[in-house]
Amino acid sequence: MREPPFWWRVAGLEARLLAPAAAIYGAVAEMLPIVRAGNGLLFGAVLWWVADETAVSAVGLAKKPSAYPPSTHAYALSSHLVYGFVTETVRRILRLVP
Repeated sequence: MREPPFWWRVAGLEARLLAPAAAIYGAVAEMLPIVRAGNGLLFGAVLWWVADETAVSAVGLAKKPSAYPPSTHAYALSSHLVYGFVTETVRRILRLVP
C-alpha cells in the first residue's frame, strides 16, 4: 500500500486535532464565559497562534512562520477565526436542543 502524500497526512492530522479542540472549547466555555469572547473569535485566534504559528513548525510539519509571507498568515488566521465563530455558533445551537 502506498503512503499518502504529505499534504494529505497534514490535512488528516489537522482534522483529528480540530474536533478535540472544539470539544475542549465547548467544555471550557461552559465553565469560563470569557472564553466565548468575540463569539468564538478569541478561540479561533488562540488556536491559530498555538497550532499554526507554534506547534506545526515545532514538530517539523512546516517551516518556521517567518518563512511564509504575511498573506499566508492572514489566510490561516482568517480560517481559524471562521472556525472559532462556527464552533461557538454550533455550541450555542446545541445548548438550545432539549
